[in-house]
Amino acid sequence: TANITATIAEILGIAPETVIPGQPLGELGLDSVGSVMLKNHIENELAVSAPPLEYFYNHSINDIITFVKHTLTSPAEAGTNNKENCFEEGRL
Repeated sequence: TANITATIAEILGIAPETVIPGQPLGELGLDSVGSVMLKNHIENELAVSAPPLEYFYNHSINDIITFVKHTLTSPAEAGTNNKENCFEEGRL
């Protein structure tokens, strides 16, 4: 949680304590450039296949953390389109 929160705060140029984990990232000010940066962080630092960029605008840090935890505990599903589709459709 702290890793993703700190990354989002850095991307947005705000203090980490002002980031609300349940607030949609679009409401926090995340734009397309920030979405690319966040997607790259998730994929490179956490070794998880991230969802499409559009996902980040309407979802929160809590949603992303749930997705990452699910992916890390289900390595057989890693990198499959089925997992991404489930994530996009909010079935996690």
